[in-house]
Amino acid sequence: MLLFIFLHVYILLFCKTTKALAWKKALTNIRSEVSKCDLCSNPQWLFVVATGRSGSTTIMNMLNAVPQIFIAGENNGVMESLLDAYRKQYRLRRRLHFEPGFGVGAWYHPTINKKNEMCDIQQFTKDLIGLSQVNPTKRKIIGFKEIRFTVQQLNDMSEHVFPCAKFIVNIRSDTVAQHKSLFQSRKSIQQLSERNNQFLDWAEKHQKQSFVLPLEDFDVTHFNSILRWVGIEGCNYTKVVHANDHGYNFPPKNTTILNNESSCQFL
Repeated sequence: MLLFIFLHVYILLFCKTTKALAWKKALTNIRSEVSKCDLCSNPQWLFVVATGRSGSTTIMNMLNAVPQIFIAGENNGVMESLLDAYRKQYRLRRRLHFEPGFGVGAWYHPTINKKNEMCDIQQFTKDLIGLSQVNPTKRKIIGFKEIRFTVQQLNDMSEHVFPCAKFIVNIRSDTVAQHKSLFQSRKSIQQLSERNNQFLDWAEKHQKQSFVLPLEDFDVTHFNSILRWVGIEGCNYTKVVHANDHGYNFPPKNTTILNNESSCQFL
């Protein structure tokens, strides 16, 4: 009789332990699925949103003089394709969630993890800009500059895919001069002004995430303000070296533009 009771208790304890382990494994898998990445963790995302022939290459070069920052150049509008895929997937998720019976047959899908999609886009963007080739462990701020952004893309990026990113909005107030500059002559002065206003309106609605920097404000004071805004302390710009100053794709001279470069810190 005692042996029977002992075996009964042992079996109950074994079953409970097995169930506990199974639940623990399931919860671990769930946590792993939910926390595929932290959309707001280091490195900090920073994007230069420009209208073209507005000084965005100078901004890129100035930022890249800081050891903790890596800003890549333009990507030929690849982000447009990524965000278009995100919007299509967003519509699919809504149909799966709100339409009874949708998601079976030809449209069969298990539950889609929205956060994991955004994590994948962030990781692809890191690969796109070549982060792994530039000592990624010391880069605390990363991103790229682009002249092909639309307001819709900025909304998708700032509100969903890169929710903690910061955006330098770079325009050229003198649209008459901008119109005379290379490819911008294909657009009217009115179109250039409208694009400026669209970006300025967006920045006004996203003040915590944006820093407006017109070409006409390129000076040491404004660039040092950007350093403080993105969280860089301990060093300052001493001069502004303009890219393309003598023509398109004309490289700037190699020169020191930071004091105490080794003292730069990301806080």
